[in-house]
Amino acid sequence: MNTLLYKTLNTLFQCRNMIFSLVFCAIALVSCQPNRMTPEQMTVTGPKVNNFSVTEVDKYLPVDCLLPGQIRRLGGTVYQSSRRPIKTTAGDCEIRGGEYVMHDRANYATALNAWLPQAQGGDAEAQTYVGDIYQQGLGTPPRYDRAAEWYQKAAEQGNTRAQMSLGFLYEKGLGVKKDPAQAHSWYRRASGMQDFVPAEDASLTSLERQELATLRKEVLNQKSSTDALKRQLKESNEKLDRTRQQLEQRQKVMESEKKTLLEKRHDLEKRKSSAAGIPQSELLNLDKKLAKREAELEGKYAEIQRLRAEVDQSAQEAEKYHQSLSRLQEKLSNLPPPFIEINDPTILATRSVRLAWVEPEQTTRMVAGRVWAPSGIAQFTINNREETLQPDGTFTAKVALRSSGDTEVQIIARDSRGKTGSVTFSLKAQENPGSTGPVGRTFPDVEFGNYHALIIGNDDYARLPRLQTPIKDAQEIGKILKNKYGFQVKILLNASRLEIFRTLEETLRQLNDHDNFLLYYAGHGELDPVNRRGYWLPVDADPGSREKWIPNVEITDYLNIMTAKQILVIADTCYSGIMTRSAISPMEPGSSTEVRHNFLKRLAKQHARMVLSSGEEQPVLDIGGGEHSVFAKVLIDVLQNNNEVIEGVRLHQQINERVLYRSEIFGMPQVPQYAALIPAGHQSGDFILVPQ
Repeated sequence: MNTLLYKTLNTLFQCRNMIFSLVFCAIALVSCQPNRMTPEQMTVTGPKVNNFSVTEVDKYLPVDCLLPGQIRRLGGTVYQSSRRPIKTTAGDCEIRGGEYVMHDRANYATALNAWLPQAQGGDAEAQTYVGDIYQQGLGTPPRYDRAAEWYQKAAEQGNTRAQMSLGFLYEKGLGVKKDPAQAHSWYRRASGMQDFVPAEDASLTSLERQELATLRKEVLNQKSSTDALKRQLKESNEKLDRTRQQLEQRQKVMESEKKTLLEKRHDLEKRKSSAAGIPQSELLNLDKKLAKREAELEGKYAEIQRLRAEVDQSAQEAEKYHQSLSRLQEKLSNLPPPFIEINDPTILATRSVRLAWVEPEQTTRMVAGRVWAPSGIAQFTINNREETLQPDGTFTAKVALRSSGDTEVQIIARDSRGKTGSVTFSLKAQENPGSTGPVGRTFPDVEFGNYHALIIGNDDYARLPRLQTPIKDAQEIGKILKNKYGFQVKILLNASRLEIFRTLEETLRQLNDHDNFLLYYAGHGELDPVNRRGYWLPVDADPGSREKWIPNVEITDYLNIMTAKQILVIADTCYSGIMTRSAISPMEPGSSTEVRHNFLKRLAKQHARMVLSSGEEQPVLDIGGGEHSVFAKVLIDVLQNNNEVIEGVRLHQQINERVLYRSEIFGMPQVPQYAALIPAGHQSGDFILVPQ
């Protein structure tokens, strides 16, 4: 019986493979057919844009794939093991006979179905992916509390990515109580470095920024409501005063008339009692007059009652307005104080001192950041000198450096209600900036690995304005990486969505855990103001439809399934995602050669996923560097002039101030961002560039 079952299962398995082979042969035959274009398509002006179907691109996109179970034999029993989830591309999933859901990437339930069974069974990797699903939301609001629970389970089993993700939640206070010490503890465990010193992340998450922006709008609405309530309360009080005055006047008149009427009534009764010599008609006439006066008095009494009711109603309205106004004023008084976000320089929280490094020969240092103040800013100073804030709260200022010793920088923001927020740090000159000779002669035993780069430059768009610099930027950066840093470089110029993903998939297959990968993109980009998601726009992108746009999250998903040791994305446009600088542990400048050697030896083994973007949320300049963009020109100069091994965080430090200074000339301050990209699988460390 068991032998028959085994033969039957074996036959079914072979038949299934034959079916898949036939299907893919058919696909291959179809794909070899030449493209057929209508006359209308042949006469389109601008760059050639192939109208690839969505299904072609989808084969190169990352998916949650359920692989079929293995046919196993235990003694005389043949059985099939449960299906195994993996992260891979849709095409690879198909080839391996796996199951995945098409066109449903952002579905929460679908993603959970793939990973939850394994996670509940105790698999740390699956638990981490479940945490990712809850953290990212996938079509629903994020559940940070549930994400923290699953990350905790995986982190306790030693999963370094879960440890890093859990540290991020503690750092930002998402789903757990904000606890910087706990965050740094998890970052330290993930890095495996007991002397881990984080680069302080003075930036806000997109969620925090959105909340502050929403709070700011609410405050403006509340201030409008407060002004309206004050007007209504004033009008109500004025009406109440007028009504009370009318009531008092009417009451006085009524009391006077009532007294006169009583006197006349009394006089009439006396005359009636004496009645002698008084005609009956006269008495009747006096009765009618008194009755009429009494009726008029009743009417005035009713008017007084109406005025009393009106006074009571006006008093109630005034009290209601007063209570609403008090509640709003209390709400406004409980608003948080201003928060100061520092974008440049990068601050290190070392030895309980907040420190940023400067070059020894520098006499001034640019400081850039942003102030978030729901109540509005009344005063903003840097080292007791008033500075100007832009309408969006951003600022840049030059700080004069002391000729000797550290320069303390104190930034204070006071809001319209008198609350203050402040940031204090020191600028310290590097005592020993480091070697200027080639690193190969200094650290020959450090296994940095192999280096690969995919350089994308798009400027010739079919439906978007043409750009001036991306092609030259891409070519020059690719040349420097190849000739000076030993990269194997592939350059894509004016690439479509399909070409970009097809090349990424080819790169994915080539890389292993001894390789390092750099992805550079220059071209149009968009940032959705609602969900804070960034997009790269290939040359076939349509501004009216996002079908051909490339969400940053899809790039992040690709990085996550790559086996490369270290990855750096350089984007001369926006890049969004769950990022933090605190997961980076830069080495202090001025360290000895031996300390630096040991530091680089550890760093070269770590699994890092980093992003260097040319700006934040604002548009970035396509000009300003001659034939290159402002960002690309500075990056090219720094890479060309560098003669030592350089980590990504130090590369960022060297380009940051220069980009900011040059972009300010054009009235568009641009602050490059550098951070660890946690959802891409960042575990610890940094990207290293090694000149040859």
